[in-house]
Parts: sequence; structure tokens; C-alpha cells
Amino acid sequence: MILEPGAALALYTDGVVEVTDNDDTEFGVERLEKTLRESASRPAEETIRAVVRRTQDFSGTNIYGDDFTIVVVKRAAAGMP
Repeated sequence: MILEPGAALALYTDGVVEVTDNDDTEFGVERLEKTLRESASRPAEETIRAVVRRTQDFSGTNIYGDDFTIVVVKRAAAGMP
């Protein structure tokens, strides 16, 4: 796979989308996609922080009951260093 200039790739374990709130509702793929889209213009590290922050806000805790791994790779836009 070749990332086009300005493109991003996010790899994550199921624990990211399976974080639950007090009602046992999962964070889910839709919320993850929304978070990734909203942080698309930010560096990869900030995107990861946004996902962690959103899942913690959603669940009300910073302790996860499952694995929680996310990797974000972004290719600079054309003309960027």
C-alpha cells in the first residue's frame, strides 16, 4: 500500500472500539472514524491523543479492560517537508 500525499492510515486493536460507557455501549467504529476525521489535519501524535482522550471521556475512566493499541501514520501533503 502506498499512501498518497496528505493521506493517513490508522491501525488499531479491537479494544479501542470496544471501550464501553456506564450503559455498556461501545465506543464503536463510527465514533473512532469521526475522531480520526476531526483530527485529520493534525500530526499523527495529536490524532492518537485525541482518540485516547475521546475514549476516556466516553468511558469515564482511563483504565481499559482490554488491549488498547492505535498506530497512526500520516504522509505529508505534496510540497510539505
